[in-house]
Amino acid sequence: MKKSIFLLTFYFLWTSCSSTNYIYENKTQRIGVNFREGRWLLNEIDAPYGVEKKLNEIALQDFTSLLANRVIRIADAKDILLERKTALNPNTKDLKNLKIGTNFDYFINIKARNTKNNLGVISLTNHNYKDSNETNNNEVVLEIYDLNRLEIIFSQKVIASSKILENSSSDVHFTKSSNAIIIKSYKKLIKDLSKKSIK
Repeated sequence: MKKSIFLLTFYFLWTSCSSTNYIYENKTQRIGVNFREGRWLLNEIDAPYGVEKKLNEIALQDFTSLLANRVIRIADAKDILLERKTALNPNTKDLKNLKIGTNFDYFINIKARNTKNNLGVISLTNHNYKDSNETNNNEVVLEIYDLNRLEIIFSQKVIASSKILENSSSDVHFTKSSNAIIIKSYKKLIKDLSKKSIK
């Protein structure tokens, strides 16, 4: 009896779940960074409200494990002259201003956003009328700038897309939340960076 209930539950979950694909956009970023030197400044992460705080906490933990006390979160740094939001892919002038305004050697900039959010965690959709446009799409970008050489030394983006499985025969569908997908995308970025870098 228990086995039958388990198999029915497994079948229900399998036929009513979604799949999430994660793609690294920058295929040319084959090397990481040298974590053994310099002072690092971690910018406040620009992300959707519901995940921003958690993402900032996780990122600080990750970079602290890589850099120990050589990384400081911008909110904890003193005498910093810097706008809260720093644009991605800054030009040389912007990087020079970052150096003058922070006096750090490296600057870490992370941004996350929802590009499409059509599916809830639980969706009720007739399986005969699935819409291929009903997806949750997110992207997370991680950039690291060398403020002494005034250049970007690491740039990678993970694009995530979650959709209802094509073979789903259920009208009830379980999907990862956009926030969970953003966290997973970030973790893939930090794993890629750590694997390619000198520690």
